[in-house]
Formats: sequence, structure tokens, C-alpha cells
Amino acid sequence: MISITSNELNPIALADRMHTKYGYALNKTQNPLSFHMCFTMSSADNSLIFVKDLKLAIKDLKEDPSLNHTGDTAVYGMAAQIPDKSLLNDFIVTVLEEILETH
Repeated sequence: MISITSNELNPIALADRMHTKYGYALNKTQNPLSFHMCFTMSSADNSLIFVKDLKLAIKDLKEDPSLNHTGDTAVYGMAAQIPDKSLLNDFIVTVLEEILETH
């Protein structure tokens, strides 16, 4: 498992660039803004390709600052704006109960 954050680039925008340009599905996180992914034995052979693509995506964001912004962060961060965190907990429990319920 690796997690990537930056004080220079928006990690969410970087994850978006990796998705749109190379097809990666990276997991975006907050506090701090970052993204992560898990390398397994089946994906380890592609780790050098991932690093090459990541370097190219970083270059893209540095060369075109308009790519270094995203509206995704605000949407992802909406849960942080819920004043009563127990509502979020109740929601997650309800969703998990529905997913795990056997029929």
C-alpha cells in the first residue's frame, strides 16, 4: 500500500490526471489530501509503468497549472462539513448493514 501527498501539487488533481490520461483508479483521501493504492503480486510487475505514468502526470500538472485544481475535493470533503458526526456514522452503519445482509 502506498499513499501520496504533496505540498506543491493537489494530490486529488494528480489522481484525476492519472485516471483520465492513464486509466488508473486511485483512492482519494483527505486530512491530508492524498491518494493511495495497493500493489499486489499481480500488479507488482506494472510498478515501473505506474512510476513512469506518475512522473508524466506530475509533469503535466507542473506545465499546465489549470490541471492542478479540481472540484472533486469539495465534494469529497462534504462529509467533513457535517456538524453531527454521529449522522455520518449512522449512515455508514446502515449502508454496511444493507450490503452485508444475506437474503
